[in-house]
Amino acid sequence: MYHHTVHAALGSLAEIFFARSRRTGRTAEMLDSLKSGDFVVFDNAAEAKRVQQLAARRGIKILTTVARISDHHRWMDRARHHRLVFDHSAIEKYYFEKMQEATTNLDEMIRFALPTESDPEEKRERGSFDFSGWTKC
Repeated sequence: MYHHTVHAALGSLAEIFFARSRRTGRTAEMLDSLKSGDFVVFDNAAEAKRVQQLAARRGIKILTTVARISDHHRWMDRARHHRLVFDHSAIEKYYFEKMQEATTNLDEMIRFALPTESDPEEKRERGSFDFSGWTKC
């Protein structure tokens, strides 16, 4: 289906962009922008520790968490009242996750619209599917 083609194309473009962005100074740029008290979200514990140590050498004390951005309910309370910063790897994973979520959501809508096997003519009750848990992409 077309949305799978779009997902594959966007995923490939993102992979190329992210690969070409390696070793371009993204972490150094983030370090230059950090201030004491900043809350930084990482997707990798080793990188979080490394950046925290590099910041400390500059006299900057930062708060960190290692989590998926989409799991913000787990860490957002700790981030309140701090400037929020995302490590580039966490951002990249978040975009890939949201592209997959969009494809999954489209698949679910298509499956929901299909007639049931027991009665191909049966129409599903309008509004019986709960879309409230979906996020905007």
